[in-house]
Amino acid sequence: SAEKTTPIEGRAQLIEYLASGSKPPADWRIGTEHEKFGFRHEDLKPIPYEGERGIRALLEGIAKFGWERVEENGHLIALVQDKASVTLEPAGQLELSGAPLETIHDTCRETAQHLYEVKAAADPLRLGFLGMGFQPKWRRDEMPWMPKGRYRIMRDYMPKVGGLGLDMMTRTCTVQVNLDYASEADMVKKFRVSLALQPVATALFADSPFTDGQPNGYLSYRSHIWTDTDPDRTGMLDFVFEDGFGYERYVDYLLDVPMYFSHREGRYVDASGKSFRKFLKGELDVLPGALPTLRDWNVVTTGVVPFVIFIIAATAELNRPPFDLVEAEQELVGGFNTEYSSIRFALFYLAEFMNTVTMSALIVTLFFGGPQPIAIGGTVLDIPFVPNGIEGTIWLLGKVLVFLYVYVWFRATLPRLRYDQLMDLGWKVLIPASLGWFMLLAAQRLGRNEGWDTIVVTVASALVLIVCYSLLQLALRVSQRDRETEGSMF
Repeated sequence: SAEKTTPIEGRAQLIEYLASGSKPPADWRIGTEHEKFGFRHEDLKPIPYEGERGIRALLEGIAKFGWERVEENGHLIALVQDKASVTLEPAGQLELSGAPLETIHDTCRETAQHLYEVKAAADPLRLGFLGMGFQPKWRRDEMPWMPKGRYRIMRDYMPKVGGLGLDMMTRTCTVQVNLDYASEADMVKKFRVSLALQPVATALFADSPFTDGQPNGYLSYRSHIWTDTDPDRTGMLDFVFEDGFGYERYVDYLLDVPMYFSHREGRYVDASGKSFRKFLKGELDVLPGALPTLRDWNVVTTGVVPFVIFIIAATAELNRPPFDLVEAEQELVGGFNTEYSSIRFALFYLAEFMNTVTMSALIVTLFFGGPQPIAIGGTVLDIPFVPNGIEGTIWLLGKVLVFLYVYVWFRATLPRLRYDQLMDLGWKVLIPASLGWFMLLAAQRLGRNEGWDTIVVTVASALVLIVCYSLLQLALRVSQRDRETEGSMF
């Protein structure tokens, strides 16, 4: 999604991100999550990931109902369909993350369909599922672990901050709901009501009185688990009920919650216990100089090749040198000077240059972050004493002016091409380069989805493209030789 790599340049951006989630009541939706424990029929033991009757085989069976597979390092770890997903908790608890739906009746139908699909896939494998808050029979060390990178990081970190964190990961399940909000005031109201009702909901649906096959003395042992999991991110949030609570106060709280990891380039970087505030300043030791991002500049993610191709094509489209080719006999004398004069000439010339301004703005927006400030070595070059809205406008105008200068420099320095040279550049260089780059990115995306080695995929794809380009050049040379041979006959 677009949020994955946009640079987070400050606290204000996080506050704006929360505010952007507000919706009018007509667009409100509810999203539910439904988790359950799996077990084998013959001995009630939890289901491992691998094996003919493992979690992977179960996911393969559910995928037949039209779900798209999601893999991590060659392991099937999730299924997606429309805006819903089926995912795995650390010990193989199966979770439905429902799509945003309008009514509770829609949610009921979605959950019923999910349970039907799970049963259809589980019955041939002689597997069953149990909806409870806590695993009633098996010990922590008897629970399997799913092959997801982030769980390894959390598994190592949890024992450092609480005694029951691993139990939370491997031996608990939940049902929960996600709600939309109309405004900051509406968010605060729903947040407070939800927290106030939490003890009531816990009492009403308490169903975890057993641990390791024995009564544990609790009606809801699951709620007890959260008292000794991670004090930095659990418990009742008293400040929510204080005057002045809103987006800003909630962001300040989240900034002080220690991190678990950062997901970069398809891998999980262990940042457990690290400060997000330091990350915000580019001072995270495990990612030196890196900033937390919602979306990196597109020039980084799309590459230099598309930028070079785009700016050449844009220059040709603008009829700027070196592509301002003669298109009529009168242009040999004076170009449009022979067709326009006075105010018509002025308007024509201004229209030509406005096209250059528009194309410069497109280039800046697509490849250079648009209104985002420039970051060098992890340091964001903010303009002091300038509000964010105005600062963005200044950065956008500044970047556009740079490219306007580039186009003026083109006019002053580059010689004009012949028409055949322009055609050769387009058909023999730019179009093959564009197609080759597209195929390279497609191969890398396929490799990530299938869990293939990224370096091997990139090298193999590059070699194939080099061979294809060499064959193209050979064909062009043969064609040119044949034309020269035919020409010498007349």
